[in-house]
Amino acid sequence: MFLLTLTTVGLLLTIIAPVTPQEDVTTKNGVLILTNKNFNSVIEENEFVLVMFYAPWCGACKSAHPQFEKAAQELEEKGSVAKLGEVDVTVHKSLGGKYRIEYIPDVRLFRNGKEETKYNGARSQKAFVTWVEKMLAQG
Repeated sequence: MFLLTLTTVGLLLTIIAPVTPQEDVTTKNGVLILTNKNFNSVIEENEFVLVMFYAPWCGACKSAHPQFEKAAQELEEKGSVAKLGEVDVTVHKSLGGKYRIEYIPDVRLFRNGKEETKYNGARSQKAFVTWVEKMLAQG
């Protein structure tokens, strides 16, 4: 009986206790700020996430980033299910390594929790929005 009680308590603690600590997701100008702690949950909980991997010192990233933010805001205003997120690979190096980020900015589409494709289009608000809507229409 005592063994059964310890087993039951152990099972309950396993079910109740979180496996990994979760981090709240913040946004900046409509873009989800993704980190080592929240990346997986955001990717898994959202059907469609376009992620920009960037470094704050990168000139091309500095140029693309405002356009990415405007695209996120436009998609949000349209009520799109698509989310846009960003990962600073200088801070979250393990994510950059996991996804083999060699050049920045590197923009990747995650659909239903899995990496699907790399975005190779123009780095403008219109191009981001058009591509996202096209990908959504493809199902």
